[in-house]
Amino acid sequence: MDPHGDWLGDSVAKLKGYVAYIKDHPGIFVQVLVVADERDGSYRYLDLMTKSVQDAIEGFKGNSAKELFNGQLRKAYNVIKEKTRKTTVGVKGYSK
Repeated sequence: MDPHGDWLGDSVAKLKGYVAYIKDHPGIFVQVLVVADERDGSYRYLDLMTKSVQDAIEGFKGNSAKELFNGQLRKAYNVIKEKTRKTTVGVKGYSK
């Protein structure tokens, strides 16, 4: 998601819109991750290319995307700090 918070009122609508766009344009994307952070510095993500995640978002009736990011479909997103003090972001230990 763009620089946006999972607590904001339009975050669920944005997730649903992203899923609809992915389904309307199959084959364009290899990976689409939406990442959320917590106050403790941890990050988690939803993989929008996964059918179970798409189904959960499409059927979600809540008002806050926080419920989705704290649910069973979320995964840990690791921020890897290199010795050069640069911060790189990676998924499950892979750096970019």
